[in-house]
Amino acid sequence: AWHEGDYTIRVEAKATGFLAELTTFAIESVEPFVEEEEEPGFWESQGPTITGAVIVLAVIAIAYVYMSQRKT
Repeated sequence: AWHEGDYTIRVEAKATGFLAELTTFAIESVEPFVEEEEEPGFWESQGPTITGAVIVLAVIAIAYVYMSQRKT
């Protein structure tokens, strides 16, 4: 069973010259209430962790592309 949850992602980036620093990066995941006791599936147990890791990698990639474009 797939449980719907509320996910809030806030990313604030501040760039000065060639230096780009992430001032705030917060991921808040609100776990929904599970009604019945059952063995959690893969996405129920690892979903928020994988989602967070993918978001972090995406932000790093975006920052890298942004910085490399500013240097040229």
